[in-house]
This record gives sequence, structure tokens and C-alpha cells, in this order.
Amino acid sequence: MDTSSQNARYEQWLRYLNIDATTISTLKEFGKLVSPQMGAIMDAFYTHIGSNAAASAVFPSPQSMSYAREMQLHHWQDYVFSGNFDGLQFRAQAIGSTHYRSGVDLLFYLGGYCIILDELARFVTETYAGRPEDQHRFLSALTRAIFLDLGLSISVYYESKTDELEAATRDLALSLARAGAD
Repeated sequence: MDTSSQNARYEQWLRYLNIDATTISTLKEFGKLVSPQMGAIMDAFYTHIGSNAAASAVFPSPQSMSYAREMQLHHWQDYVFSGNFDGLQFRAQAIGSTHYRSGVDLLFYLGGYCIILDELARFVTETYAGRPEDQHRFLSALTRAIFLDLGLSISVYYESKTDELEAATRDLALSLARAGAD
């Protein structure tokens, strides 16, 4: 897909998810509130990954897991919680590509978002206990941003598989054409 088509699709998706100035403002507000807790949230997430042999197998060393943790912390704080969605578009796709090339199983990838969303929801509900309007405002903005991030990342899986299938189809057609010419 060319850049112009990607940008149009991205803008359409922002509108579909109702990500607007209010959403971005809420995310920025949330980012400041949750920032002191993000280290603990990332620790909980990577402890969970480490407890699952299949999920942790993509990390060749503890250092690589530590590096991934730091990069993910940066991603959440500097893109998702800052409302930096123009930067997020390209960053999320690059992250998705890296995960795809590294062989991260899509189910574990999706599950990772679930675990982080659960930790963030816990923070919101505990911080705003007895304040359902604030809970909803923050959870709504988080859900929209997380689904945007997730969708951008996993679209790479789909596009990569499609490209692989198209290449395999071309190779098969060429092989059959050669075999028929003999």
C-alpha cells in the first residue's frame, strides 16, 4: 500500500475510533497520572511473559527482554499517552514489523495488549474509585488509543502474510509455466 493510501486509511481510522482533541487531551492527562506507575506495570507485564515459555522464547537473553521493556515504556509514554498519533502510525507499524520478523505469535502479541490494558484499567478504577464519569473518560480514551496502536501494529502481520502469499503464488505460477514449456 502506498504512503498516500496508508495516510488516508489512517485518517479514516482515527475518525472511526472517534479519536479527537478531547481524546488526546485525556490521554495526556492520563499519561502524567500513570507515569510513576508505568515501571511497575511494565514489570508485571514482563514477569507474565517470563512465566510463559512460549511467550518468552522470542527473547534470546534477559538483556533483550530488558531492552524490549525499556522500548515499550518509551512507546507508551512518548506516543500513546502523549497523543502523538502521527508518530504512532509509523512507530506502531515498525514495531509490528519487528515483532513479525522476530516470530512473535500473533496470539501472544494480542494477549500482551490485553495484559497491559488490564493493568491500566486497574489503575484507573483504583485512582477514580467512586467517580464513574472519570473512570469512563479515561478508559474510553485508553481503549481508543490502544486499539489504534494495536491495529496499526497487527496490520503489518496481515500485509506481510499477504505479500508472502502473493510471492508464493507468483513463484508457483512461474514454476508451472516453466514445467508446461518443457
